[in-house]
Amino acid sequence: MMNEEVAREAKDKGVNAGKQTVSFVFRMIGQLSQRRLMKKMAATRGGFGKHGKMSVKKLLRQDQQVSRINVDEAGLKDFQKLAKSYGIDFAIVQSKHKEPPEYTCFFKAKDREAIDNLLEDYMERNLHQKKSVIAKIKEKLKEIAKSPHKAKEKFKENDTR
Repeated sequence: MMNEEVAREAKDKGVNAGKQTVSFVFRMIGQLSQRRLMKKMAATRGGFGKHGKMSVKKLLRQDQQVSRINVDEAGLKDFQKLAKSYGIDFAIVQSKHKEPPEYTCFFKAKDREAIDNLLEDYMERNLHQKKSVIAKIKEKLKEIAKSPHKAKEKFKENDTR
């Protein structure tokens, strides 16, 4: 009887250990498949994908139509900041054969409306910056125009020596 009880306990512990191992393996397989699913969702922009600047290869890998626009070198950084803030996936390519470098921005065709809004915002900012620079230059010219006598006096002082 004692042997039978010991054998039964050993069998029960072995079965319990086996059940725990199997449940652990199934849990790990579930987590692994969930991670793969999340990666696929991220790659297809199902929600958690990377937005902003990327290579042309990655942009084309998303299986969507692509459009392009030309961007000048002076406004390239501002354009990139705005595009990222608008959540647009884009790729910028520099032309290799032209002497003043030209930059071409590729983006998804479905983001065309967002690009239009981005360009309006970009133009507005540049126009505002240009106006402020022109206003500063005008102020300096007015200051110089108000005080031409001081400049003449300095020259006279230098001549008398």
